Amino acid sequence: MPIMEMLLHKRRFLPLNLVRTVSLSSFYPKSELEIESVDIIDNIVNIYAHGSLEHGFCPYCGTKSHKVHSRYIRHVYDLPILGKSSVLHLRMRKFFCMNPECKYRTFAEQPGIEIFRYRRRTRRCEIVQYRNALKHSSNTSHKLLLGQGICLSS
Repeated sequence: MPIMEMLLHKRRFLPLNLVRTVSLSSFYPKSELEIESVDIIDNIVNIYAHGSLEHGFCPYCGTKSHKVHSRYIRHVYDLPILGKSSVLHLRMRKFFCMNPECKYRTFAEQPGIEIFRYRRRTRRCEIVQYRNALKHSSNTSHKLLLGQGICLSS
């Protein structure tokens, strides 16, 4: 699809050959994610990705597991891309822990060191928020972050 044609659509996709040449490990160190697709809707860059490994490691006992329990979608906010807000939509898996001595039966796949468990923002996005919060009042910080395209609540 020509670039001009992509710009005319409200929902725009990056060409698949471009998506295949870029992995999230280029942006996030030690990321175990692969990009499925990228689109831009209402000034928000949506990045759809999934885990690249065929297995998971139990964070409680370290046992490797291939047995998938279920899947779910996780939405994580990141720093803006070229002035547009960005959201990672991660298709994550839950695995069964195969260690009979582990007290946890299931565990969730971990996407790498940039995205922590139970968090809704990447580590680098949190750092920008914390730095702004320490330098400015809450109202000033809120306005600055919104002006940069960083979502503060979800």
